[in-house]
Amino acid sequence: MKNSKLVGIVATVLVAAAVIAGLFAVGSPNTARELRADDQRRQDLTELHFELSQHRINEGSLPDSLEELDSINRYSRSFDPRRDPETGEFFEYTKLSDSQYEVCAVFNASIDDAEGYRGFSEIEHDAGRNCYERDAGEGQSGSDFFPPERPSPVRPKAED
Repeated sequence: MKNSKLVGIVATVLVAAAVIAGLFAVGSPNTARELRADDQRRQDLTELHFELSQHRINEGSLPDSLEELDSINRYSRSFDPRRDPETGEFFEYTKLSDSQYEVCAVFNASIDDAEGYRGFSEIEHDAGRNCYERDAGEGQSGSDFFPPERPSPVRPKAED
């Protein structure tokens, strides 16, 4: 009886150790969720640049706010490249000129920590708030934009 009890305890400890080692190897479910959200954020920023470039081509200048892109009327609640995938808030956007803008997003992790969670868009970023100055000038149609540029973040602004 004592042997079977000992075997059960050892088996339980081994299974628990394997589960803990697995979590360390692949990361926690929360970390995986955050890295997937960062990947979606990178894809959304790439799509947002395309949308802003198209708006510039069609309207002659960039919109004053991301809300103005709503008139395209093709966004759904499940996909809206103007909004952060986790918070649902609009990305921070500033029109700098008729063709230049700055967009900011908050990332959960650095792109260097996103191995295995990198989609087609590899926008460089650190963990935290990153801002990008982009040019949506003429000649940057969808075919000219793909594959996306690899913009580096503008120096993060101090939190207020």
